[in-house]
Amino acid sequence: MSKKIKLPSAEEIFDHWTATPNVIFDILMPIMDSATFKVLMVFVRQLYGFHKDEDYIAITQIVQKTGLSPHTVSEHLDRLKKSNIILITREPNRRNKRCTRYRLNTELLISIE
Repeated sequence: MSKKIKLPSAEEIFDHWTATPNVIFDILMPIMDSATFKVLMVFVRQLYGFHKDEDYIAITQIVQKTGLSPHTVSEHLDRLKKSNIILITREPNRRNKRCTRYRLNTELLISIE
């Protein structure tokens, strides 16, 4: 199945863009596998794209946006959490279920060999 999309022109891009720190492309992308990078980019879009420092993001949203399976999303989300790129806060919601709030670690320290 193919889907036709239209990329915005240079003039239109300022209405439809997400600011992304260069460090994500220059430092993180080369050291990540493609699935982990896809999951990271969902966080960039959902946080920076909507001018938020943190937000509740469901696994189902990540699955839908990346095309990855729920198991694969969970696996690569764990990698981002273990490497301290994504920080999480768990808290009960109104129905006393646990909700997870995510944010990107803005004080990230990475060792590059």
